[in-house]
Amino acid sequence: MPVTDLPECAELAWRVTSWLRGLTGGDDLIDVGADLEVLGRLRAAADPRLPGAGVALPVPGDPLGLAGPPEFNTAALEAGQALVVGTLGLTPTEIGWRTWAISLRPPPDLGEARRELRTALVRATEALADLDAVQAGPETVWRPELAAGLAELRRPSRLHAPAGTPPVAVELAASGARAMAILRLASTGGALGGSLGDLDRAARRAVVAACSADAWPPPE
Repeated sequence: MPVTDLPECAELAWRVTSWLRGLTGGDDLIDVGADLEVLGRLRAAADPRLPGAGVALPVPGDPLGLAGPPEFNTAALEAGQALVVGTLGLTPTEIGWRTWAISLRPPPDLGEARRELRTALVRATEALADLDAVQAGPETVWRPELAAGLAELRRPSRLHAPAGTPPVAVELAASGARAMAILRLASTGGALGGSLGDLDRAARRAVVAACSADAWPPPE
């Protein structure tokens, strides 16, 4: 089975939210390359009413979590991920984090993401049962462990999350991350199509919603 592992920016979004709410220190953020200047900019960009971060997980044709400008979108697409805090965006580089002035994005809906992932999982499982193979495109390779992996998604799974992270968000992020890992077994690099393409989109949306500060209750 693939290891449940969040994308770097998704895990960082949880850490930033916990830090901005005073639940953890900034040591973990400095450990991943966020220096004091970056921490200061994150705090200044955060919404004081609902302080926290979010994540973007775009792929070609689906700029999930991005609202612009184009230069930031391009950098996030090249990295496959980005951190967003208000009108500040961060993309990973080989030497740390690059910051961007970005446009505000609409908040993701946790409940909608849960429903979408559940529906996509059912459809993907049914498609595999009907076909006993994956026909998602010329680059796709069928692997026997894929069906077993999808079945495993129905079992509870947890991720290590910082203080304050809502349990429902941890559960959804774990399911989304496991689905993303399982789907990597289905392709040699080509685009996923059909029910597996729908599951890929739903899995990324689940992680984006689960790792957004909007999934957290308002601070006391």
